[in-house]
Amino acid sequence: MKRFMFLLCLCGFSPAAADTLSGNPAFCYGFLSALSLADAERLDERLPQIIALHATAGPKDSTDERNFNDWQLIGRETAADRADAKNPARLKNCRRLPGFAPS
Repeated sequence: MKRFMFLLCLCGFSPAAADTLSGNPAFCYGFLSALSLADAERLDERLPQIIALHATAGPKDSTDERNFNDWQLIGRETAADRADAKNPARLKNCRRLPGFAPS
């Protein structure tokens, strides 16, 4: 477990950050993919790694039945809102996804 937590920190995701939208790998995948085709292609190459990260570090609310696809859709919908798409804190945190290199 300690090794896993260390890996999360290396990727820029802390356990505390996993409770926010920008700490949710599926949300960030959808959000960043919707902002740029180049980013979407780059993230698609890392999709299995992002899905695995979401499974272990994503939201853990027992009443929330949303899965990876639901959260990525929420990310895409959020990116469609101009104010949310330009949120500097959200962009910074989401860009910590594994393999993301901003275009």
